[in-house]
Amino acid sequence: MAATSGLRFEPIGPEIRDALEEYLNEFRAVDTHGPFDLAEENGFAGVAGYIEFCRLAAGETPPVPGLVRTDALALLRDGRVLGEIRIRHRLTPDLEIDGGHLGYRVRPSERNRGYATAMLREGLARLRALGLERALLTVDGSNAPSLRVVEKCGGVGRDEVPEGSGPLNRRFWIATAPLEGKRGEQGPPGSFQEP
Repeated sequence: MAATSGLRFEPIGPEIRDALEEYLNEFRAVDTHGPFDLAEENGFAGVAGYIEFCRLAAGETPPVPGLVRTDALALLRDGRVLGEIRIRHRLTPDLEIDGGHLGYRVRPSERNRGYATAMLREGLARLRALGLERALLTVDGSNAPSLRVVEKCGGVGRDEVPEGSGPLNRRFWIATAPLEGKRGEQGPPGSFQEP
């Protein structure tokens, strides 16, 4: 059985609170930065705060100045959160440098199993449903696995830009519609098909 069978996407919300708490705790244990950072920096503490932050970010008026409307989806299998994707409805000058239209994160214990590819394809399909023909993605230039995912999904290098004092961010344009003749490309939201 392929690693990507049995996957589903669900909005981050109270219905998956326990699974989400386990996911966030794994990040806290192994990574210095986690999906909860921005929420906590803005006073949304714990898993309940994270859920509320994501709910508000999906509305017309995001909870933090400078944020844009963002849909946050969890990738689940058998009730376990494997990762999450952020789908930003528009760009700001800051998001053009760091963030782009899509951001995805796979829990540390589940990496290198095709989940980032599944999330990117789902995000592209949802952006297409919003009317975007292409998406801007930014990737830390030292993140080789994510660079491979973007290139695998058809990302075309745009340029490299500095972001803070760290490595350069590589920027990519990627079509939100499937490329002809490509197996496993994105379809309508929720329809990820493994290659």
